[in-house]
Amino acid sequence: MRERLRDAAGLSDEYVEVARHTTVRRYPGVGQMIATTVLYQHSNDYDPGHEYFCLASYIAMTPEDDWRNSGFCASYNLDTAYYSLKPFGGFFGQSGPQTSPRYPVSAGDGLGKLLNTFDIFGIFSGLFGHPVELHAYDTTGVAWTTRCGYFTQGATDSLNLTPISEVVGKQPAADDTAWHVLAGIEIDTEPGWSRPGEQPASSLPWDHLVFIRKATEAA
Repeated sequence: MRERLRDAAGLSDEYVEVARHTTVRRYPGVGQMIATTVLYQHSNDYDPGHEYFCLASYIAMTPEDDWRNSGFCASYNLDTAYYSLKPFGGFFGQSGPQTSPRYPVSAGDGLGKLLNTFDIFGIFSGLFGHPVELHAYDTTGVAWTTRCGYFTQGATDSLNLTPISEVVGKQPAADDTAWHVLAGIEIDTEPGWSRPGEQPASSLPWDHLVFIRKATEAA
């Protein structure tokens, strides 16, 4: 997991892992979702006015029986409160992965490049495509939607997504040792799984909340 996220984010050794959490959601007879969220902090950013973090998630959707993966959505929201806990007040720097309109094109992926050129109107992408769309709502909200065609390997095996975002926040005041919400991370299983003539029952989105506070000598 550590190397997978580091490779996807291009993280330097100066980003140190400080927390992680994994949630597993099963939908009996249909499929399973696993989401691991990791929080990194930049150990030496040379910026006395700001703190630098990195949020990274690894999300995997797998089908059961004769269902096939269709897709899901993941979002990061920095403007999230939790009861009396207020948002940390950060903003997003860079985020990835970037948009792939119909077929992913990784380094050296000649087939993906050919398919994007050939299927210019996306006629076959619903069957063979694997689009990843990055939506940036503003400086505090980003989301990714990933889908896979019915006949792709990701439909029958595992549909994966590794969203990464850099978070920049103001350095807390010297006397501010209260807990804050750095981010809310939502996983939405829609459109979920499919098979001919059927759609699985809808399910509510679920969240990870990331809490932080300034370290004190007693902490």
